[in-house]
Amino acid sequence: LTAFHQYVDCPTRKNRTIDLLYANVKDAYTATPLPPLGKSDHNLVHLQPQYKPRVRTQPVTTRSFRKWSPGAEAALRDCFESTEWSVLQEPYGEDIEGITHCMTDYMNFCMDVVVPVKTVRCFANNRPWITSSVKGLLNKKKRAFKDNNQEELRSAQRELKVHLREAKESYRRKVEQKLRENNMREVWSGMKTITGYMQRTDSATDGDVERANEFNNFYNRFDCPVQVSAASADTSSSLPLASAPDTSVSDCLDINTPPSPFVIHAHLPQAAGPDRVRPRLLKSCAAELGAPLQHIFNLSLRLGRVPTLWKTSGLVPVPKKERPSGLNDFRPVALTSHVMKTLERLLLHLLRPQVEYRNLVGDVVAWCHRNKLLLNTSKMKEMVVDFCRPDHSHSQSLLRGWK
Repeated sequence: LTAFHQYVDCPTRKNRTIDLLYANVKDAYTATPLPPLGKSDHNLVHLQPQYKPRVRTQPVTTRSFRKWSPGAEAALRDCFESTEWSVLQEPYGEDIEGITHCMTDYMNFCMDVVVPVKTVRCFANNRPWITSSVKGLLNKKKRAFKDNNQEELRSAQRELKVHLREAKESYRRKVEQKLRENNMREVWSGMKTITGYMQRTDSATDGDVERANEFNNFYNRFDCPVQVSAASADTSSSLPLASAPDTSVSDCLDINTPPSPFVIHAHLPQAAGPDRVRPRLLKSCAAELGAPLQHIFNLSLRLGRVPTLWKTSGLVPVPKKERPSGLNDFRPVALTSHVMKTLERLLLHLLRPQVEYRNLVGDVVAWCHRNKLLLNTSKMKEMVVDFCRPDHSHSQSLLRGWK
């Protein structure tokens, strides 16, 4: 038996090893002697597998999420609809920082009360079709087995079999629906969950404050403060001051304006920014939050200032490859405020008809067509035309004989 290995290395009868066990896997079991059973003259041998299940080798992880439902969204709408926003805004006057923090804290407070955060434990051997009802039936079956209640055990087994079949069928329909909608991202994510393929380790979250400071210094290595000389500082007072912000733009933002396209077409799985305002909250309560947010938008345009909370972003380093070795192997992903994105969409909608550079770009394209100037699109990905540079007195260039 050259291809087999023997595992029993302890005496089984007096001082001799008579009972043997062979298998074709090396170091698969560990033998432990036990007292004989009854009047037998052979010792019992307890064979413990060396292999540990994945549920024991991998630690239990916790995951926190908010369980949104139509009832929770309706409760949030009722909460914001019955809120006296003037009581929250009038004490701050034109203090845009105070109003922004007060409004943000109140929206997050209502969301935490109505849609609390739920924390669950995720085991390594969890299956995606195991729901809370299936887990309840599994626990019921375990209790019946422990109590030695055979009738209840058979009943729980039959009920568990039916629920397992329904849960698998529901998960199959869910995957097929994603395929019909061409949502390949969710399909591939589900397949990786089922098969355990290419499980990415959370390398970006490991570390302490020193690790975070390393990332901060690495990402901010190009931000060098400009040294202002004394001569330039003395002459700075003679420079013309910038004109006051135009208040005509703020008058265009009326409370009756429909919600912005971003609010209507918000991407719900997006993470929240530093202000913790989620896109699900803005999309579900767009009509109720329109008036108070409109007041802050108008105040920001009138004062020419953007609240600091909306300008703050959180950088999350995401690994570029499976096993990152250096700081350059992480891609910084900025999480910004979704309220600020809403304001940007509103301003873009208002300023788009007033932009003049579109006509200039059209003239450049027409000039290229007239002069038969073609671009190699197989190598050129984009062309940037900068109209903000000052006009320099350069000599004119000739392209294919055309001036």
